[in-house]
Amino acid sequence: MAPYRADAFNLPVLEASACGVPVICTKYGPTDDFMQDDFALFIDSVLTTFSGLQLGPSLDHLIELMFRVMDDENWRNNASRMGAAHAAANYNWDDMAARLLDVIFTSHSDSVR
Repeated sequence: MAPYRADAFNLPVLEASACGVPVICTKYGPTDDFMQDDFALFIDSVLTTFSGLQLGPSLDHLIELMFRVMDDENWRNNASRMGAAHAAANYNWDDMAARLLDVIFTSHSDSVR
C-alpha cells in the first residue's frame, strides 16, 4: 500500500509488484507510468495546493480498496502473478541499462551539435 501526496518515481511500489505483492497506490502520480489496472488498485485523488502542488488521495477510497484486497483472494493471486511478470518483462537490468545509455548518448549527441 502506497498512498502518497508527491513522489518522483516511487520505486518501492515497482519493487513490491516485482516481488508479487499486490499494490494499492495513488492515482495520477508517477506510479501511473509503470503500474496497471491488471495488478494494482489506484486510490482516487485530486490535485491540491496544500503545501505546494501535490496529490490528495481519498482516505475513504483507500479504506474501500484495502477491504477489497483483504476480501478478494482471486484478485490478490492474479495481481501477485501479473505484477511480478510485468516487472520482470519490462524492468530488468539489461533493458534499464540500455534505456539509460540511450538517454545519455542522445543527450550528449544533441549537445555536441
